[in-house]
Amino acid sequence: MSTGDSEKNRTHIPKRVHRQAEQPHLLVEVLRRLTAHVRNRPALVAIDGRSGSGKSTLAATMAALSRNVAVVASDDIAWNQSFFDWAQLARTNLLEPLHQFGAPVSWRPSAWAEHNRPGTIDVPAGTSMVLLEGVGTARAELADLIDISIWVEVDTDTARRRLNTRGSSSGKPEDSEFVSSWLTAEERFLALDRPWIHADIVVDSSPR
Repeated sequence: MSTGDSEKNRTHIPKRVHRQAEQPHLLVEVLRRLTAHVRNRPALVAIDGRSGSGKSTLAATMAALSRNVAVVASDDIAWNQSFFDWAQLARTNLLEPLHQFGAPVSWRPSAWAEHNRPGTIDVPAGTSMVLLEGVGTARAELADLIDISIWVEVDTDTARRRLNTRGSSSGKPEDSEFVSSWLTAEERFLALDRPWIHADIVVDSSPR
């Protein structure tokens, strides 16, 4: 694929947004500096990007490199809910309580109870930063509650290739009908919300 073709497949990023190299240890330090003003609650960081961009990997790596960092996946918030109509759930049950009371926060979504999924979504006491990762976490609807937003940029071909090879959380190949439905909904959501517009930091995860 030529350079020109690759650029056509990339999301347009406004020039005003700083493009940060994908080096998790440096990114953690940048986030610490940018959220140093936050007091009495964890800093709230959204890590957004299209499916296959590497959001989950980046969030997990950053959490492993730093103490007192919690990761919350939008997939868990949206589990057995609408693909993208979960912002009010996140606002009411996670983000607003963190703003008002700080950590800890423990929340068992109603869909988990209805479908007998064990456990809760937890932000432990002592957490200094929450990484909310997933498609749509940097959406305009939640921007007033997010301290810093990151858009993980990747070309479309690479994202699709990663999706085709990674499988589901159970270790089995993703159901092709589910993937098709998800990607259709994702493209529709991204076209409407354009969450990269709200990004404070852009991380390029395309192969080098």
